[in-house]
Amino acid sequence: MQIYLPIADLPVNIFLILGMGLAVGFISGMFGIGGGFLMTPLLIFLGVTPAVAVATVSSHIAASSCSGAISYWRRRTIDVPLAFLLLAGGIAGTASGVWLFTMLRTIGQLDITIGLSCAGPGAIPGSTDCRSSCDSSARAFMSPPFRSWRSATSSASSAPSWASAAGSCWYRC
Repeated sequence: MQIYLPIADLPVNIFLILGMGLAVGFISGMFGIGGGFLMTPLLIFLGVTPAVAVATVSSHIAASSCSGAISYWRRRTIDVPLAFLLLAGGIAGTASGVWLFTMLRTIGQLDITIGLSCAGPGAIPGSTDCRSSCDSSARAFMSPPFRSWRSATSSASSAPSWASAAGSCWYRC
């Protein structure tokens, strides 16, 4: 039996989707893991676009989290003051992260910032993430905002120190 998903613009088998939800919910309940990292790739594999898959899985994660919280509440294992402090910090962190992401996208510096944040922790020589963080830094430095900045400068000496440090990451990996 097929059901049409208007946002995903895709017909899917209703029993397949129900089975996926049941399987991921069971695994989440058994092992105490979030279902988002399991369900999102499954939906993408079915042909749902990544943006729609991530947004849709939010309801699955909310249901899983709510049922877990109820279970822990019944066992009296939730530290309420700690939970509210974590909630307040999570809301403030999410709001500031969304604000920063929007601001960086508006001024055209999002790719460079993401590239540098990936290069920072993984740029330690010999680390397993060094090569992948160098790759992400190189992609960020080749993005249009950096390219225009680089062509506008007349000499390499005018480059900021973070640019040369991230660029030298290739030699350390």
